[in-house]
Amino acid sequence: MKTILVDDVIDAARIGSFHVTLFAICFLICLFDGANTQAMGLIGPLVAADLHFSSPQMGFTFAASEVGFMLGALLLGPVADHFGPKKILVLCALMIGVSSFLTAHAMSFPVFFILRLSIGLGVGGAAPCCVSITTEYFPERFKTAAATLLWAANPAGGMMSGFIAHHLVPIYGWKATVYLNGLVPVVMAVTALTLMPESARYLIRSKHASKILNRIVRRIDVSREHLADAMYIVKERIQGGGSAKLLFQEGRAAFTPLLWLTFYLTWAALVATLSWTSTLLHNRGMNVQDTALVMGFNNVGGMIGVAIAGATMNRFGRFKVMIIAYILGACAVSMIGYGGTNVDLIALLSVATGLLVGGTTGGLIATAATVYPAQARTVGVAWGLAAGRIGGACGPVIIGVLIAWGVPTNTLFLVIGLMVAIAAITTSVLRAIKKDEKPISVGLVSSQP
Repeated sequence: MKTILVDDVIDAARIGSFHVTLFAICFLICLFDGANTQAMGLIGPLVAADLHFSSPQMGFTFAASEVGFMLGALLLGPVADHFGPKKILVLCALMIGVSSFLTAHAMSFPVFFILRLSIGLGVGGAAPCCVSITTEYFPERFKTAAATLLWAANPAGGMMSGFIAHHLVPIYGWKATVYLNGLVPVVMAVTALTLMPESARYLIRSKHASKILNRIVRRIDVSREHLADAMYIVKERIQGGGSAKLLFQEGRAAFTPLLWLTFYLTWAALVATLSWTSTLLHNRGMNVQDTALVMGFNNVGGMIGVAIAGATMNRFGRFKVMIIAYILGACAVSMIGYGGTNVDLIALLSVATGLLVGGTTGGLIATAATVYPAQARTVGVAWGLAAGRIGGACGPVIIGVLIAWGVPTNTLFLVIGLMVAIAAITTSVLRAIKKDEKPISVGLVSSQP
């Protein structure tokens, strides 16, 4: 019986149709994750007027998907490690699509809130599965780039949602956006079910998947001969305890909570900006079409920032690039409050905010996807994102409360900028801790009992 180390097959492979298909499926799911998450920030004023929601209710509506994301990441991340990320990904994509469709027919705040919560739950479960399974199957030299490029789909979805809203909403109303955001995830759920491979490490742990692994290995490297009785093995870090415990072992007891805090601050600032900028600018006299355009440019910056983050961080150092981006991003978002109704100026600042602050999310995702052992990768990404979404839930609520207290718009954007500035400090500490990380121990796990 021949023994095949799956890690060597993956790392030696060239990027081919297998990788392109896998990445495309995950990218499209993340694309509409971003579109669904950010849709409320674009259509919020119209939803509030149509359904007669108050400012505090809108704050909780903005936060609903973030709370759902947090719950999805916390609960479904460990479930994905146990049952396989592909199964959870398909389930979550269906949940996103169906809930988005139903949102168009919600006529009360409780129903609307629950559906937005359900969308967030699906997004929270899907995102870490996409990152985990993509980074698992890409060669080591491409893992960081794959993770950051994949996360570019999130702001790309927001950008797409902004430009679509700019053209569709004046003609068809806000419901057109949620119908579109529901259709694609359902289609991608079916596509993932038929074309996406299950995690090799999950299959090996199941002890009954040699035939499936054989087909996957052949898809990765078509030159390999068919081996019906091969034994497949993978490298694993030798650590005790469950996957959640691994997040705090081997010198990561301080690193993990600080990483979560950085996730929290980043998403608090981003979601507060995405959720409230349209409404605040609309209240200043800017029309809905222009506010949607401004937010679309924010996501253009975010998409570019995340897309180039991998290459930039590989060259200059992940933490160094993130620290600089946070400092400049804090300045950009703080200045939005002083732009008045000048669409060109605010669009420029919005692009800069997306580029700098949004771009750091790719670095955070890549950090969570690579710093933890393979058997804790999904839960590591999931719980990092959960911490981010807690921030994403708190950010718009905090701004909503400050608005109710009569805090000026200029000060609101300074508050958001302060969140970003603190993230620069926590990232500096993360950089110092990472230099002292202990080397890992590696063992082998096989597909045979």
